[in-house]
Amino acid sequence: MEQKGQGCYAFLVKEEVDRVRIDDIDIYNLPRWLEGIFEEVERICYETLEEESEFYKGVLEETHELLEKYDFLSTIADNDEIRESMNLSITEVQALSRFWLLETDRMSMEMVQMYLLGCRHVLEVMELLGIKRN
Repeated sequence: MEQKGQGCYAFLVKEEVDRVRIDDIDIYNLPRWLEGIFEEVERICYETLEEESEFYKGVLEETHELLEKYDFLSTIADNDEIRESMNLSITEVQALSRFWLLETDRMSMEMVQMYLLGCRHVLEVMELLGIKRN
């Protein structure tokens, strides 16, 4: 079985890699090739979770249902400007509470999956470099 993401780094541009120093890289100043790697890893992360985790799929489905049912959730989630106070009913407050709980669960699962993908990539690099693991 082919591993997910194999060959995803083929777009590295040698000239750009030669010019980049590790001290120059931060989250606001990523080289184009590194952005591509992060985008590919994110894609693999989301696909893996959607394929392998029923809980993650359930969280996404319930989140989408809440967003469709309550318009104000989209305004809050998208960080749109709120121009006047919102008078929410008890049901709407409960929906908002549930929405944030689901978002927290989703982000937590994505962070763990991203960490595990990073571990896998470190092991692959070690293997390529001939470093034995115990």
